[in-house]
Amino acid sequence: MYAKANVELRSADFNDPSTLVAAFAGVDRLLLISTNDLFSGKRVQQHQNAIEAAVAACTGFQH
Repeated sequence: MYAKANVELRSADFNDPSTLVAAFAGVDRLLLISTNDLFSGKRVQQHQNAIEAAVAACTGFQH
C-alpha cells in the first residue's frame, strides 16, 4: 500500500535520540506525531529529541 504511494515507513524511539537520527537520515519530509505520554513529563523532551534529530539529519526541517 505505501510503496504504491512512494512512501517509506521508518520507526524510531522518541526516548532514544540515536534511533531518531538514523530514522530521519535522508528524508525530504517528516511528519511528527506526538506520543500519548501526557502525564509522565516526557512528552516535551520527546518532541525536543525529534526536532534536534531532524535538524541533525538535515531533513530541511523548519521550525
